[in-house]
Amino acid sequence: MKKLTRLLLIHWFNFDHEIIDFDTVNFLTGKNGTGKSVIIDALQVVLMGETKSTIFNKAANKDSHRNLQSYLYGELGDDGDSSYRYIRSGQTFTSYIAAEFFDTVRNKYFTDIFVADCYTDNSEPFKKWVILNEPIPDEHFIDPVRKSSYSFNQLRGYLKNTYGQNSFQVYDTNNAYQQAILGKYGQVKKKYLTLLKNAVPFNPVYDITAFITDSICDVKEKIDLDEMQSDIRQYQSLEQEVARINDRIEKLQNIQKASDACANLKRKRIEQQYIVDRADLQENEDKKEALLTRQKECAEEIETLNSELKSNLENKKIAENKKRELENKRATSDIGKMQDSLQAEIARLDEQIQNLTETEVRAFKRLNSSGNEWLDIIQSLITLGFHTEDNEIAMARQIAETNVNNIKKLDFDNLYILGDLKQRITEEKIRLSAEKEAAQKDLAAKEKQILDLRKGIKPYPETVNALSRLIERELLNEKNVIVKVSILADCLEIKDQSWRNAIEGYLDYQKFYLLVPQEYYNDALHIYENAKKELNLYNVGLIDIAKLRENYHENIKKNSLAEEIESDNEDALLYADYLLQDVIKCDSVDELNQYKIGITKTCMLYKNYVSRKLSPKRYANPFIGRRSMEQLLENLKKEADIERKEIEKCQSSINQYSRTDKIEAINSNESLRIKDDTSKHSTIVQKQSRRDEAEKELAGLNLTFILELDKQIAELETQCSQSTNKISTLERTIGSKEQEKSIINDESLPDVMQIIAEKQKNLQATYHEEWIQEIGEQKYLEAYKAERSLSLKVSYQRTLEASKTTLDNTEKERNRLRQNYVTKYKLSFAVDGDDNQEYEKDMSNLQTIALPDYLTKITDAKEKSFRKFRDDFIAKLKSNIETVKGQIDELNSALRAFRFGTDRYRFTVSPRSEYESYYKMIMDDMLMQEGYNLMSDSFNDRYSTLIQEMFDKLTQNETYDSSDKKKNDKKQLDLTDYRTYLTFDMIVTGSDGQDQRLSKTMSKKSGGETQIPFYISLLASIAQVCNVKYKSRNNTIRMIMMDEAFSKMDGERIRECIPLLRKFELQAIFSAPPEKAGDIATLVDRNIAVIKDSNNHSFTKCYDPKQVNEELSEEEDS
Repeated sequence: MKKLTRLLLIHWFNFDHEIIDFDTVNFLTGKNGTGKSVIIDALQVVLMGETKSTIFNKAANKDSHRNLQSYLYGELGDDGDSSYRYIRSGQTFTSYIAAEFFDTVRNKYFTDIFVADCYTDNSEPFKKWVILNEPIPDEHFIDPVRKSSYSFNQLRGYLKNTYGQNSFQVYDTNNAYQQAILGKYGQVKKKYLTLLKNAVPFNPVYDITAFITDSICDVKEKIDLDEMQSDIRQYQSLEQEVARINDRIEKLQNIQKASDACANLKRKRIEQQYIVDRADLQENEDKKEALLTRQKECAEEIETLNSELKSNLENKKIAENKKRELENKRATSDIGKMQDSLQAEIARLDEQIQNLTETEVRAFKRLNSSGNEWLDIIQSLITLGFHTEDNEIAMARQIAETNVNNIKKLDFDNLYILGDLKQRITEEKIRLSAEKEAAQKDLAAKEKQILDLRKGIKPYPETVNALSRLIERELLNEKNVIVKVSILADCLEIKDQSWRNAIEGYLDYQKFYLLVPQEYYNDALHIYENAKKELNLYNVGLIDIAKLRENYHENIKKNSLAEEIESDNEDALLYADYLLQDVIKCDSVDELNQYKIGITKTCMLYKNYVSRKLSPKRYANPFIGRRSMEQLLENLKKEADIERKEIEKCQSSINQYSRTDKIEAINSNESLRIKDDTSKHSTIVQKQSRRDEAEKELAGLNLTFILELDKQIAELETQCSQSTNKISTLERTIGSKEQEKSIINDESLPDVMQIIAEKQKNLQATYHEEWIQEIGEQKYLEAYKAERSLSLKVSYQRTLEASKTTLDNTEKERNRLRQNYVTKYKLSFAVDGDDNQEYEKDMSNLQTIALPDYLTKITDAKEKSFRKFRDDFIAKLKSNIETVKGQIDELNSALRAFRFGTDRYRFTVSPRSEYESYYKMIMDDMLMQEGYNLMSDSFNDRYSTLIQEMFDKLTQNETYDSSDKKKNDKKQLDLTDYRTYLTFDMIVTGSDGQDQRLSKTMSKKSGGETQIPFYISLLASIAQVCNVKYKSRNNTIRMIMMDEAFSKMDGERIRECIPLLRKFELQAIFSAPPEKAGDIATLVDRNIAVIKDSNNHSFTKCYDPKQVNEELSEEEDS
């Protein structure tokens, strides 16, 4: 037997250095939190090579978050932030877990060791496993000089020097260590580690199948679907290739259809083009006949027009001669000469009067408009408070009212007054613009301060911020340390807000003084000294907190302002106390002179025998404490609103003043011109008088003879004009006709004759004569006779254009189909062009050669994969089921030797009902008979449908979409798992011989009563895997560990369970709380109490069974 004798713990959670002795049956007890589970978890690490967090503290809490690092560094809990507190934080050390075994057969010791070098930053430790063929050394791996545990490298050297190189082995990984310890434990199966791990928490069992298959049975024969599915993939690959060939044939057929469609469209377009060309020739022949007809008509029209032109020329000559005679007669008459003279004078005077009147009106309009504008603006400016002089208003009103009657009263020399007024208004507008710009700058600064406040930044004086940043930056550069420079106001809080104004006002600029840690004060002072001139730093205080501590003796007077100050910063609070300890709070001004320094909430201050009111500017904007930011923000918002209103007011005034920008002041030159233009009214009156006289003289003339002559002359003038127009029209018409006749003779007729000859030649060159006679002319005549709204040529040109679009689209589709085909199948066939022979040949080869060949291969591949399924898959399932049944029979055989109370237990295995048909096929006795196997015809006849069904379920995954593939993978794995086809149960046989299925009674019995069978089964399984009953090979480990054991059992059942450990010849370590000690302590070989002292250090002590509870309490109380 490989018996655990001792356990050494160094730096493992709250065990600093502990050695624990073990016997055969060991009981660990102690109050919650003392470290029972810590010992069990340490044993798991060293006995099983397990370091995953999933094994730690699972009996106490299945969701435990303990991990290896928390055990090594001694995690105490979180630090209130994002990190944790550790017992061994900031230390470099090496932890040990060493389990010493004694081989009772060979009378030799060996020790399993887990060693971990740990670092100051609590990072991932450097860990190794060691198997030492010796007991735990007396010095417990402690360096006698340094009094600390060996690091791993030191341990290696120590073991080599002390025991020799061959006395120990080092393992880097869990897996390598596990393989080694299984051999060391007596060549036990790896399943022992699984059983040992499951036993530690021994959680209540509710799934009998999972307990049996995971904890009891060990089935090694795994069914690998890869090889079978490889054949399936080959078969499916062939099917995919056939699908690809069929896809190619289908695509080639579509290409053929598109190619045929292109050929038909091209043939039809040739016919349509012939009709267009033939119709075009006919149109030109018709045009030739029309030109010849028009040529004859033009000659006849020209002859008629020439005759009419001759007659009109003669009539015009007669009328012109008669008109000249009458005009000479009128010109020599005296009365005629007088009429012409008066009419000329009247026209000249009308022009002069009009010019003078327009000039006068413009001048008065300029004066009146300017005056009215100025009156309107002056009235607006007066409402804004702008001062205007009386003479300015009087001048504006006078020019607004000036007219012809009072023009002489206007003093043109004083018009400059309004020009001066405009200058004053412009200066006022400039002043307001500057005022607005300043307000905008103030508003921008306040808005920035508001934004900073919302970010938590107070608007301290820039010199304060500048010096603070400078000191922090220079200390970082010079000392390579990050030093926080604090502003006094940020470090203080005011308790009673009613005293805020008094405190803010009294401290005034002192609240902006800077605080640095006292060890950096001198450095900060020199930085201040060196930069004060360059950065213009002045009036910023730097507090010497060290000197203050040395000289200041705190003596805060009762009811002083210092009582209203609190702070987490000791330096800031000390300086505030120094400043405010003598300033006494007074309820009224009557109390002020009762103290050396007194102050009221209304900021009346008494100091140096003087009472005065503190300036509100000192406390208008609060800075002290977190609450000050809210008040500051509110104050700044109000000030910003005031600034915005001021800006609006300025802009409104500027807009009013800007109205003068559009007024042009009357300068001296314009004044002289207006004065001149308004002084010519008398001239207008004189000229109007002379015109009236000339009008009277003209009216007094006797014009009867003259008027008769004018009438006759006018009639002859009309007659001559009509004749001239008629002659001009005739000449133009004759010219046009002659030109038309000439164009026909010289241009149109020769051109159309040439076009006809060319089109006849093109027809003969483009189309074969035989085709024209048999097809072309027939199609033309059919089209010519058909009804249509357009000419034959135009109609078929449109048809031709439409068919071209159809042909282009059809060719594009054919080329697209070809391009897709050659791209997909990586061919070098031509994509463009009418020749389709390459594609037709490819289709013929696929249909007659490739497709039949692949269909034959598919048949062979399917048969091969089906054979593999029958010979491998079903056979392995049968083997696994038989193995499980055999192992359960062995376990039942072992269980027959044990009874718990009056009950006996055995496991059963039977086919699962929903898979019973598969089970029968897999386990058919036919397969056990000589001459029968899965290939036998009799077997296939009986199960061919079922085999095909199962085969399909295992192969259909290849066709699933990725979204369903995982689900189907799970179904396929279930089919390869023997557990799918079986159902498990435990039978409990009572003293009366009656059997009960545990699966039916679990929910009806108490927790302890239902878990006992599993407890016994687990013990039997461990005894079985450790070969306890096989004398020739039972020199093995017998260890079982159970944390918080028997929690669901009463005392009577506990007393029955513990002796079973001895019956199964196992070594056990189990833990339970002190209240279970009365039932357990007297039944075990060693009682070990785990105790935690007041320093949070745990240790163990072995006690007499009768004194466990008493001594536990005494130890912890001490």
